[in-house]
Amino acid sequence: MTTVTDNPQSVENQNFKLVQSIRLYLQNHLKVSCKLSIGSITKKNDPQSSTTLMFFTVDNQLAFAILYSIYLDQDCFYLNIEKVDSTHISIKSLPTNAILGIISYYESILPRLKVHVYAATAKQYLFPKSHLQESKSLKSDRQLISWWIYCLSHPFKYQSNKYWFVPGETSISVSRLLSSNHHDQWKWGLGVDDTSNAHDLFQFPDDLITKTLEYAPEKCTVQELKELMGCMENASGLRALMVLEFQNNTLVTQIF
Repeated sequence: MTTVTDNPQSVENQNFKLVQSIRLYLQNHLKVSCKLSIGSITKKNDPQSSTTLMFFTVDNQLAFAILYSIYLDQDCFYLNIEKVDSTHISIKSLPTNAILGIISYYESILPRLKVHVYAATAKQYLFPKSHLQESKSLKSDRQLISWWIYCLSHPFKYQSNKYWFVPGETSISVSRLLSSNHHDQWKWGLGVDDTSNAHDLFQFPDDLITKTLEYAPEKCTVQELKELMGCMENASGLRALMVLEFQNNTLVTQIF
């Protein structure tokens, strides 16, 4: 049985409902016996965006953290999952269920939501020197993309459209390299018309699309952007862009 508690020093204002929702989600889905605590810190960047660091301790030891940002642009909310990392404390299915719990919370309270993931391998993302721990499991680029595909292919309350794109590859070529068999649920591309202006795409800090558009001409289509990203990524191993779209009839909830 998993016992989940909140860290009262970290849960503030608008974070309370979020943490309570994640706590309930993990209690319903984690099938391990441990004491799990959740902490959350949110920074309001401006009137239409905020960044949240959520961290999880297992039996009083820091185990996992996720950094993400929420943006509002016109009538659409964007959830950008920036960094996900674990320490040498490994709890099976905790990262997957924590991410699913966060997405499930936002898709249920926001009328229109796009979730964005840029999957790129690194030895560490949030915990300095954690890669030096022998018990920490490091994923290859193929393993990381397969894991994200597996994670985000879980069913959600509302119907979602799923898109993925690996620069320099085709859907057929990259599918042969992955261990996950869930990618047949996904559509290849960025979720927008290839003939549209690439500069109209919503841009996140430190994202591959944002970095590539710095070198793109003013009139650059999405198709040309994809080709340019492929040229820039050839020497960087496999990296993937993933987009999930949700839409429901709920009223807008104040989250900033």
